[in-house]
Amino acid sequence: MSTPLAERFRDALVALTPATPEAVDAMRPLYDPALVFQDPIQKIDGLERFLEMNRKLLKRMRRLEWQVVTTIADDDRILLEWIMRGAPKMGPKIEVAGVSRALVKDGRIYDHRDYWDVGEMFASSFPGGEKLLHWIRAPLS
Repeated sequence: MSTPLAERFRDALVALTPATPEAVDAMRPLYDPALVFQDPIQKIDGLERFLEMNRKLLKRMRRLEWQVVTTIADDDRILLEWIMRGAPKMGPKIEVAGVSRALVKDGRIYDHRDYWDVGEMFASSFPGGEKLLHWIRAPLS
């Protein structure tokens, strides 16, 4: 199941590329001003700080592409399963799969959390990285 807000959220993510920096401000109507955003490397309080974080991301990237695999939503939450592929202006290409979970109140996202594997992103950035990551994780499985 999907909702109009979920579809706009999905479309906003897909539009977030270095070629379309205006996509950052186009996200503003989706979010509550008191937004809380969190991913594996940071926690951000407030919509303005979240938008600025996205502007900085786009400035650091030569290429960025989002493939949304699944969208699930009801009136209170949205789940997007995605694959992010990109190339920073400096450094190797990266690819990581993840999930965005957004909580909704009064038609706006007030809590947005991204789940993705830092190890997977690191491993995708160099030849043989996936084998190294598997070797590191083997004792844990």
